[in-house]
Amino acid sequence: MSNPKNRAEELLDELIKDKSPEDLLGNEGLLKQLTKSLIERAMQGEMTHHLGYEKNSSLGNNTGNSRNGKSNKKLKGDFETIDLEIPRDRNGSFEPQIIQKGQTRFTGFDDKIIFDVFTRNDHTRNYPTSPRNLSSGSLSGSDLRSHRFGNDHGDRVAESPLG
Repeated sequence: MSNPKNRAEELLDELIKDKSPEDLLGNEGLLKQLTKSLIERAMQGEMTHHLGYEKNSSLGNNTGNSRNGKSNKKLKGDFETIDLEIPRDRNGSFEPQIIQKGQTRFTGFDDKIIFDVFTRNDHTRNYPTSPRNLSSGSLSGSDLRSHRFGNDHGDRVAESPLG
């Protein structure tokens, strides 16, 4: 059986293979999609913990509270706006912790992920700017398109326009 960490790295490598930073960090890029998925899955886990049983489990029958669909929420952050689906319970007692009721902003998440992607194989020296500058949009579109992320630990991590 493979190591879960190695499997996660393999999956990440496959996701970023041959992608430009624009594909990863753009308004509809992979980072935004992953952020949405991670937040929504975390909230589903919080709901399971809150109710005390898994989705579709017979343990939830006649408990007095159960899942009751989802509501929509717009969340602003480093990634523009993400439309989230927030799980609801019948009693209205579910209080998600990762994105709390009334919260409209979520920042810093992008920088943490971007930094990990850039540093996991120590390839930051190949980029003309830091991950923070890349995520804040200080590179032009042509700069973004000129870079490619590799999946095999370095043989095509970056093609720098600076030479």
